[in-house]
Amino acid sequence: MLLTALYHNTSNRATKVKTLLDTMGFSHVWVNEGVENDKLFLHLFKQRARDTFIQKWHRELQDSTRDTTYILFSDFSFQFYRDNVQNTKNRKALLRLRVSSHRLAIEMGRWHKPNVIPRNKRKCPVCSKLEDEYHFLLECPLYSELRNMNINRYFSNHPNILKFKELLTSENSDVTRTRACYVFKGFQIRYNIY
Repeated sequence: MLLTALYHNTSNRATKVKTLLDTMGFSHVWVNEGVENDKLFLHLFKQRARDTFIQKWHRELQDSTRDTTYILFSDFSFQFYRDNVQNTKNRKALLRLRVSSHRLAIEMGRWHKPNVIPRNKRKCPVCSKLEDEYHFLLECPLYSELRNMNINRYFSNHPNILKFKELLTSENSDVTRTRACYVFKGFQIRYNIY
């Protein structure tokens, strides 16, 4: 009996494969001891695994209190700017803005230990508005000259969340490169304030 209990709780390769097939909705493959068309099964399995991962990823994003900006434009696909922005510093700055890995107040407020600064109190040191990615790109007067040189007036005149999303997801080469340049230079200006 002890041997049976030990064997039953043992995780081996076969039980891991069975569990994976069950989890992905392919229990019939285990029961039938295989499939007729290996290529078709592998294609379907890969697609199901990808879909499952993306659903989990989206669910985790929706539950996150941190990624409010990223949720606006998140897409589980290759991002255009990664190939289009040749300047490494600009590309990295844009990536940091997109994934909230920067030193704007919206993020820095989370770092205050032991008491995190409440979200609505994470203010811009220049104009005392909430300093998030939207404010940084489209509103703050500190960057108005830089904004006029690098961001089309369509986006900065009467800014709104739809224009913000359009600016961050644009696949226009010129818009993408100038946006990345703006972010890099804007971060330099911003980091010199603190």
